[in-house]
Amino acid sequence: MKKFKTQDFDETVLENYACAANCKILLQGMLYVTNQNVYFYSPFNEKTLIGHGTKIKISYKSISHLKKENNLVIFPNSIRFYLDNGNEIVFTSFVSRDTCFSLILKQLTEIGKRNSAAHSLQSNTTKAELVAAKVSDVARSAKSKLKNGRSSKKQRQPKDTQLITHSTSRQAAPINQLIHHSQSQSYDDMEYEYGASSNTI
Repeated sequence: MKKFKTQDFDETVLENYACAANCKILLQGMLYVTNQNVYFYSPFNEKTLIGHGTKIKISYKSISHLKKENNLVIFPNSIRFYLDNGNEIVFTSFVSRDTCFSLILKQLTEIGKRNSAAHSLQSNTTKAELVAAKVSDVARSAKSKLKNGRSSKKQRQPKDTQLITHSTSRQAAPINQLIHHSQSQSYDDMEYEYGASSNTI
């Protein structure tokens, strides 16, 4: 992150991910997710390969939506950034693609770009996942109704019966289910900035 001189004063790095920018060639580097921007740095560049690095800074405010993609059709390791100005940037070769995707969606929501986050989530939810979510909701609803029915029935029991029940049996502890729901250009180090105040492309 020290390579970038345009960091905001109160900016904090949340996580970093090894990946590659899909330009004319794959530029291997590191993606940094902060509370305000997404940064990418590679020691290589697409023009001369070596000699200068590549810096990319993407403001959350400039992101229209994100899309998970497969590299070479079968490898689910890429994220495509769709920007408000019509540009698209693809990062690939992620080891933890889904974790990175979820973290960026969370930041989009926190800065107020809920529509971008919702669009990204909707476009990346498969039909099978929607069906699974619906089945899960139905199961939780049925479990809740059953629990409420038992509670109501228990309240109608005579006091003597309740005393016997409490003394002879112990209710099993409930099982907690964890549900996870997830511009400017200058050439010195090949620097690209999206969402900057200069608004030059």
